[in-house]
Amino acid sequence: MAESYTIGEIAAAHDENVRTVRFWVDSGVIRPIEGTGHGGKGSSRRFDEAEMRFAGLAKRLAAMNSPVGEIGTVIEAIRSMEPWSLFADLQEQAGRMQQEASEALAGGPRPTRFVALNKLLALLSRAALCSAKTEIELIISYYQEAGEVKSRIIFLPKTPDLRVDGIARVALHGFIGFKALTLNPDRDIWVSFKPDAETIEIMNTGYSIVLRMTANMIGAYKDTAKKKAEA
Repeated sequence: MAESYTIGEIAAAHDENVRTVRFWVDSGVIRPIEGTGHGGKGSSRRFDEAEMRFAGLAKRLAAMNSPVGEIGTVIEAIRSMEPWSLFADLQEQAGRMQQEASEALAGGPRPTRFVALNKLLALLSRAALCSAKTEIELIISYYQEAGEVKSRIIFLPKTPDLRVDGIARVALHGFIGFKALTLNPDRDIWVSFKPDAETIEIMNTGYSIVLRMTANMIGAYKDTAKKKAEA
């Protein structure tokens, strides 16, 4: 049987208060193994290795003043990885997205430009999580919409080709600010599937394609904005 942990063991492993870990559990941030107890006398909820890692990530996010809802959203995004459809998505969407981007950068409507870039960033976000072959930047951008402050979460490969502050600004209307956290796949991200060599090669190819597309599009966007400012 795979190793499992109690709330107390998770708290001790991360030097955290038991009450805080219990709050994460009760809020759905980390989840007990199905069929284990639900707390109270005579029962004990137990957690697998993935949840042990997520608790560590929750602590790091909490230290950045992230509310529990935001922490839960970040962890849920990691849980819901769908690696198997990534390459097919790339083949289907790449041409259409590039066309939309070209039209927007040539002077098309502002919302179209942002929608195109956000679609590409969302795809890159999933590609970065699925390949998990490098450190990943978790970016939480804050923006204002109709007088309300909202946030957007994206994961990006940690590379000098993509500046975190530039991504945070360019992908949002009403940009206010952002915070970023570097994730280590070996420590923070639990990959439950066991892909074979062929699947890994396909995923890495897809990852490289999306990374290149994103870098090119952001570069083109910045060049266009610079030319307009100089005109």
